[in-house]
Amino acid sequence: QLVEKGLSPEKIRPLPRWVDTGVFSPVKRNEAMWHRYSLNGEMKFLYVGRISKEKNLELLADAFIETINRGFCVDLVVVGDGPYRSELEERLSGYPALFTGFLEGEALSAIYASSDVFVFPSTTDTFGNVVLEAQASGLPVIVSDKGGPRELMVNNETGIVISADNKRLLADALELFLMNREKAGIMGENARRFVENKAIHPRDMYSTILRDSFAGAGVE
Repeated sequence: QLVEKGLSPEKIRPLPRWVDTGVFSPVKRNEAMWHRYSLNGEMKFLYVGRISKEKNLELLADAFIETINRGFCVDLVVVGDGPYRSELEERLSGYPALFTGFLEGEALSAIYASSDVFVFPSTTDTFGNVVLEAQASGLPVIVSDKGGPRELMVNNETGIVISADNKRLLADALELFLMNREKAGIMGENARRFVENKAIHPRDMYSTILRDSFAGAGVE
């Protein structure tokens, strides 16, 4: 639209979304924190975001239950709030699922870093900053093949892309990490590097834009 209105393409710069890799970092990991919640599973699967039906959380609940039915001892941690929370809590009643409510700051950073795999099944998000936050925290991610979050990771390197609305495939992805913690660790390290390399700080982008603008105007 800007080009159609006469603006030169050379003067258009998309500003990337940014995540603070100091705030969201593997160094914030503290596995002992789970003792206060009585969570003792082999792995902690994490979701962070609005708890609403359009986030496809019913699929996550079904896949989590399927994973437990396969004989695995795992925990699900859900961070956030929303209109679907009470129904989801009821659906997972009796299972090792923790609902923390809304978190921010150091509490959120610690939850990210102390978990093992981030699961974001939403098919409606155009971006999904939480996927970057999770990878910055050193977590491999599982995302849907619909929506924007799949553009924020590298399939089979920093996580796994699954077909939307397929409970079995999501449960298979969870099982893959449970059966191969080394793979989860390698993907988590890749995820951290990916964010460090890709997440440009806005001030750096602004500096580049201003420097190029001044140079074009003959100002040094």
